Amino acid sequence: KRNSQLKNKLKQKKIDYFINFATLYKNTHKYEDISKFISSNIEFPSLILDQLNSKVRKIINFGTMMQHIDGKNYTPKNFYASSKSAFEMILTYYQLKNPNTKIYNLKFYESFSEKDKRKKLIPILLSNYRKDTRTIINSQKLLLNIIHTNDIINAIYIVINNKIKSGSYCLRQKKNTLISKLLRK
Repeated sequence: KRNSQLKNKLKQKKIDYFINFATLYKNTHKYEDISKFISSNIEFPSLILDQLNSKVRKIINFGTMMQHIDGKNYTPKNFYASSKSAFEMILTYYQLKNPNTKIYNLKFYESFSEKDKRKKLIPILLSNYRKDTRTIINSQKLLLNIIHTNDIINAIYIVINNKIKSGSYCLRQKKNTLISKLLRK
């Protein structure tokens, strides 16, 4: 029912850009999660894309570097990363169908913001710091590449406002962060 309403509403709109933030993320999955991953990461953005692709000038899709374990193309870390790769293949179809539409896949490792409530490293570190709770990490050599949500927003503005070749781009810091050093600070 919601999908038919979506189709009708999108037909009536003039839209220049489609930015796909649709994400269901879980590091591991259960059998019951599979349809949720497909619905969120593949079906929903595909329904929108099908109605908009011939109208939009630029499509910005967010993926993950988990799609490329060990730097290899499409060697996903988990089902989540597989679903993001599957949607990229769908984007390839629409790129061939409408070559004038520019498509950008922006990928990053980790993101954070000061108000982040997710159970990820930076929010946990901040919470532990505020509570004066000790943080234990498995390795003193743990490195992460973490970007602030403002950097993601800036990347969107850059893509929208500049002539950039369609393709996949990694949003990252120049240097990885040594987590043990971050903890000491």
